[in-house]
Amino acid sequence: MVLPKTKQRVAPKTATKAATVQRFLAPDPDLNTQLESLLHQVWECEAEWRLDDRIDLALHLPRRQA
Repeated sequence: MVLPKTKQRVAPKTATKAATVQRFLAPDPDLNTQLESLLHQVWECEAEWRLDDRIDLALHLPRRQA
């Protein structure tokens, strides 16, 4: 029985390693900054959902005759 060849693992580039190490060593932002980031993301998602709802409503409403 012959097994198929597996892909060789490629070593990460030094820039990738440096970025990973830098992220690991960076201090976590304070709780207020984390909360602000979370709220910002929620507001962006809600705005996108409202836009999607408006588009869906516009597409499904019957056209008015002028």
